[in-house]
Amino acid sequence: MKAIILAGVLAGGIVIADGCKKGPAGPDPPRNPREYVWTVDTIDYPGSVQTLMRSIWGSSRTNIYICGHNDRGRSMYHWDGQQWSNVKLHPGDGGPLRGVGTLRSIFGFSAQNVYSVGDLFGNFFIHSDGSQWSEINTPAGEGLISIWGRSPEELWIGGEEGFLMRYDGKSFVPDSVPYTFDTTGMNIQVEHLTGNSATTHLVLSVAPDTLFNPIFYFYEQTVAQWEVTDSSYEFARIFVDPAGAVHRYGYNGVQRRMGNMWVTTLSGLTVGRNGMAASSENNMFVAGIAGPQPTSRLYHYDGASWFEYENLRMDDVTFTAVWTDGTEAFVVGIPPGFPAKSIVLRGK
Repeated sequence: MKAIILAGVLAGGIVIADGCKKGPAGPDPPRNPREYVWTVDTIDYPGSVQTLMRSIWGSSRTNIYICGHNDRGRSMYHWDGQQWSNVKLHPGDGGPLRGVGTLRSIFGFSAQNVYSVGDLFGNFFIHSDGSQWSEINTPAGEGLISIWGRSPEELWIGGEEGFLMRYDGKSFVPDSVPYTFDTTGMNIQVEHLTGNSATTHLVLSVAPDTLFNPIFYFYEQTVAQWEVTDSSYEFARIFVDPAGAVHRYGYNGVQRRMGNMWVTTLSGLTVGRNGMAASSENNMFVAGIAGPQPTSRLYHYDGASWFEYENLRMDDVTFTAVWTDGTEAFVVGIPPGFPAKSIVLRGK
């Protein structure tokens, strides 16, 4: 997993130089995020034909996890501040997986309390106590897609066929999303879960069996009841920034909720499942693709305006996830080519 320094972009592609920048002794002061120097790491597993990372979570800039799909079951990688390594989940590595699985999402409360969900002939739910991963048996259900928690005693998990449950760290409480619309012949998924200390947000995807042209329904739970608040064909995810402002994103940029209205703050960008992150309301990132030929795009919001990192535009690269702690930023992407690999851009 070789690291390179991203120096710029020419008409022919990215200009790179090997090596890592050496600084003076002691930590460097944090840069303005718009002046970050970006390093690119390649993530793949030897002999694999697909290493497609789509979700990211970290407790600190020296403890970052990314996960997704790998055809050999090596579906999660860890950054320790120096290098990426395969997280030994596969039984061939002595891990808890029953076989090859796809990890759809990862979320944690601390370095000693991390969860990930996915599918492997049904649902799949694993937990790390900081030293090892283990599988948690769940009630019968389909593949799991989304996970988010307010506290270790209130962790929400959603998946295919509208599967929804709450986990208190010891046991599961089944739940369901109410709806009155006709779902005959439709595919229903709890696509996304997020929230803050007061409200849990849920996005329900409803589509024909082909999974194309879904409509997304937005739900909120404030006491103990789910209520649908809106729907959209374009916006598929909810993001709540550290100040409590609610944003949504998807196939046409980013909108912010202002009272009962959604106001567009950034347009023309297709943003993936985990494409927004923030350390504060004045330090927010959004990653996605744009243009007639899919081109990677990364933007930064400083509380007043969006700024694009134009030197990070790469043809046919799809940015899938982003994370920041306010001093560094990590962006996950999938470039073209075979075998399929992933990249991680590290800015600081």
